[in-house]
Amino acid sequence: NHAFKTCKTLAQKDSSLIIANIKGSQVSIKTLLGNGTFDAKTRRYKFNGGSPIPPFTPGTSIDDLANAFNETFNSDAHWSKDWQENQQYKYLSDGVTLGGEGPNISYRFHLEKFTVDGSPTPGFANVSNNPDFVYTHDFNDGYGVYSNTTYPVIATGDGIAMAYRAKAKVRNMEFIQFHPTALYNPGEYPSFLISEAVRGFGGVLKTRNEQEFMHLYDERGSLAPRDIVARAIDAEMKKSGDDFVYLDIRHRSKADILSHFPNIYAKCLSIGIDMTHDLIPVTPAAHYMCGGIMVDKDGKSSIHRLYACGECASTGLHGANRLASNSLLEAPVFAHRIFEDAIKVFNNYIIPENIPEWDETDTKLSNEDILVTHNLRETQKVMSDYVGIVRSDFRLDRAMRRLGLLYEETESFYKKTTLSVKLCELRNVIQNAYIVIKSAKLRKESRGLHFNTDYKSHAQVPHDTVF
Repeated sequence: NHAFKTCKTLAQKDSSLIIANIKGSQVSIKTLLGNGTFDAKTRRYKFNGGSPIPPFTPGTSIDDLANAFNETFNSDAHWSKDWQENQQYKYLSDGVTLGGEGPNISYRFHLEKFTVDGSPTPGFANVSNNPDFVYTHDFNDGYGVYSNTTYPVIATGDGIAMAYRAKAKVRNMEFIQFHPTALYNPGEYPSFLISEAVRGFGGVLKTRNEQEFMHLYDERGSLAPRDIVARAIDAEMKKSGDDFVYLDIRHRSKADILSHFPNIYAKCLSIGIDMTHDLIPVTPAAHYMCGGIMVDKDGKSSIHRLYACGECASTGLHGANRLASNSLLEAPVFAHRIFEDAIKVFNNYIIPENIPEWDETDTKLSNEDILVTHNLRETQKVMSDYVGIVRSDFRLDRAMRRLGLLYEETESFYKKTTLSVKLCELRNVIQNAYIVIKSAKLRKESRGLHFNTDYKSHAQVPHDTVF
C-alpha cells in the first residue's frame, strides 16, 4: 500500500537527478539523463539496454534490495546502515550507495523520513507513509579540457582527437569562447549558465564589495561583448583573489524576473540564492570551440570520405569569435550539405571486409583508475591556469611542458591497459589540449577569443592557424 511521493530535487555535488512522480498507477518520469523508464504494472524501473530492477514490493528488506541491485548491475554494492531514531521517525543518515554500470556513474539511493510501524528492522516492509525516494546519478569526474565548463560530461573532443590522429587538418583551435557568467557553484559539473539576457535585462556586474567595474574596461559597461566581459571578470578576479564576481538584478521586480527567467530563478533558489534579493555569484566558463576539423562548404575534411559537422568542425562561419546561437543555424545547414554531397557518391563505395579486430594482447585490466582521474584533473588545471581567457608566451610554454609529461604517462598506461571509456576520453582530452596550446603558440597576435599579453594588437594580415 505504499506509493512513491513526488521526489525532492536535491542540490547535490556532481549529480544529475532523475525525478519520478508516481502516485498509484499514474506515472510520470522526467529523466534528465534519459536512460530508463518505469513500468507502472510491474513496478519495475528498466534501463535502456539493461535488465529491469526487481519490483519494490511490501516485504522487501534493505538487504534483499541490495542483493537485487548487485545482481542487476554486476557490481559490489555497499550499503550504509547508520540509523538514528528520532521519536516515530527513522533516518538513513548516510544514504545508500551502489557502484553501478558505466565507467563514471554510481547510483545512490536516499530513503528519507518515513514512519515505521512495529518492527525495528529497517526496510520497505511495514512502511505506512509514502517515503520520499530520491534517485541520483553521481558523476565522479567532470570531463572536458577545462576545469570550469558548460560542456556536458560526454563532450571530451573525441571527434577532433580521432581525426587529428588520422592526420586530418585542424584549424583555429586557439579560439575558445568563455561564457562570462556561469553560476559559481563549486563542485557542479557542468556549470549552469546565467544567460546574457540577464545583463540585457539590466543586470550589472559588481565586485565582492558591490562596486561596478565594467566601465573601467569598456564604455558599454555590462553590455559589452562576451570576450570583453570575460576578460574583465578574469582581471578583477586575479586582482581580488576571488573565484567569482557578482551579477546584480535586484532592482527589477520579482514579477519581471519570474516572467523572463523562471529557470534561472529556480536554479538559484535551489542553492539558496533568491535573485530578487541576493547577488548572483558568477564566473567565466569554457563554452564553445570555434575551431576544429577543417572542412569545406560541403563539410568535407582533408581526409577522403570523412565529413565533420557541428562543434567538432571548423567551417569558418564563426571566425575568431562566435556570435551566440549561430552554431544552431550552422548545424542543420552543414548537415544538409553533407547529405546532399554524400548521397551522390555513397553507392560507389564498399566498406572493406579486412578491418582487424582490436588487439588486446599484452594488456591487463587495471584497478588504478586514480591514475586516469589524476591526469584528467591535472590537464584541466593546466589548461585553466595557463591557457584560459588571458594567455602569454610564458604560460603557453609552461603548459606545453606540463602536458608533455601527462601525455607520456597516459600513452604508456594506454598501451599496457585494457581499454576503458575513461582512459580513451582522457587521451582525447589531452590530445585536444595539445592542439589548443600549439595553435595558441603559433598565433603571434591577439584576435577575437585569443588574447595574448605579449601580442596585444591585431596582425595586419589575418590568417588561419592550420596544421
